Amino acid sequence: MHRNCIRYKDVWAAPGSTLHKALTDKDMDLAERTYQQCQKEANALEEKALVTREERAAKIQQECERDFLNLIEQESRGLDKPKGETG
Repeated sequence: MHRNCIRYKDVWAAPGSTLHKALTDKDMDLAERTYQQCQKEANALEEKALVTREERAAKIQQECERDFLNLIEQESRGLDKPKGETG
């Protein structure tokens, strides 16, 4: 973290950022609007990531179920036994 970062609520504003400039200019209205917009964008990214994780988990679940059903089918046909083995 840069030594000139400024703390605002639960974030650090980096030098050169809109939030940092607003804070150094003491434009608290712009600082709050910038903070709110960033929070909104961060929430949207988190929601997208959560959906992506849930989709990936669902896909893995489907693959596991498919593999399990294939294994059951192979066992019922006796395909899992090496050739020449009986019983």
